[in-house]
Amino acid sequence: MICIAELGMLVLGIVLLVLKRLKVSRDTELGPGATRLLGFTLMLPLILGQGGGFVYGFTVGLKKGAQTKGRPMTQADIESLKKEIEQPALIINVAATAGSALFALFVVVAGTRSIPPPEPPAPEDAGRAYWDPGQFGEDEKEKGIRPGGP
Repeated sequence: MICIAELGMLVLGIVLLVLKRLKVSRDTELGPGATRLLGFTLMLPLILGQGGGFVYGFTVGLKKGAQTKGRPMTQADIESLKKEIEQPALIINVAATAGSALFALFVVVAGTRSIPPPEPPAPEDAGRAYWDPGQFGEDEKEKGIRPGGP
C-alpha cells in the first residue's frame, strides 16, 4: 500500500516540476520556486524509501553471507533473513513517506502567496491619441499630422 502512495507522489512531483505555478485556492498560489521544490520533495519518498530498504537489505544480506562462511544458505536461513529485513524496511519506507509529506506541507504553507487582484479595465478611450489644434503650427494642421498617426 505504501508503494502506491509513493508512486502517486512521484507522478505528482513530476507534474509539479513541469508547472510554473500551482493555484492553491481562489486567491493564493505557489510561486515557481516553491512549486518546483514541492515537486522535488514529492519525488523523494520512492527514492529514499525503496533505496533505503535496498541498502538495508543488502547490508544485512552481506552480514548473513559472511556468517555462513561460504556454505550455501538453506531455505530456513532465507526465511529468517526475510523476517529480519521486512520490518525495518517497512519502517524506512513509512519514515521516508511521512517525512517527505510533512516537508511538502511546510513548503506549501511557507511558499503560498496571495494573488494580486486584477487591475480594473481601462476606459474605452485609453490609448487613443487626440489632436489638440493648438499643439501644431498651420502647416501640420493642413497636412493632417497629429500625435498617434496621420
